[in-house]
Amino acid sequence: MNAIIINFFLAALMFVIMIFLLVFIIDYFRRKKIKNTLLSRLNQTAAYNQAELDTVAFPGDRVIGIDQKERILIYFNGRHKPEIIDLKDIVYCNINKHFHRRHLHSIQLELMHGNTEKLHLLPFYQKPVDTEFNLTSAMKNAEKWHSIISRCLPGSAPRAQLLT
Repeated sequence: MNAIIINFFLAALMFVIMIFLLVFIIDYFRRKKIKNTLLSRLNQTAAYNQAELDTVAFPGDRVIGIDQKERILIYFNGRHKPEIIDLKDIVYCNINKHFHRRHLHSIQLELMHGNTEKLHLLPFYQKPVDTEFNLTSAMKNAEKWHSIISRCLPGSAPRAQLLT
């Protein structure tokens, strides 16, 4: 009788483990499909705009790419249309952290267009969408892209001078 109970619990435990593994495997392939779709859309948009992207990243379910030579930035936020930003017209880039009731709600890059004063907001973390588990990597990504974009803005030092 004890052997039957032990075998039943072992079978139940194996079933639960299999279900958890299945959930993680499905999530992995879902994220991979989203990433491949975003990368494909990014490459199509870059080709259409005659941009050669030299740096690409995937902050969450978003994709950002830049052609540093031509100073063109392309950003996709999920299902929305791409933002194609000519960095020659941007006067500044800041990291904006928005708090709601003392909790970090979003991290985004803020790019101000010089002529029209249009503000481009590029989210790297949004509380309803992203988990707090991704907060540290989102902040590092925002800082990395702030640095990359700032080097491409008018009036910044040429890249060769920055590297020496």
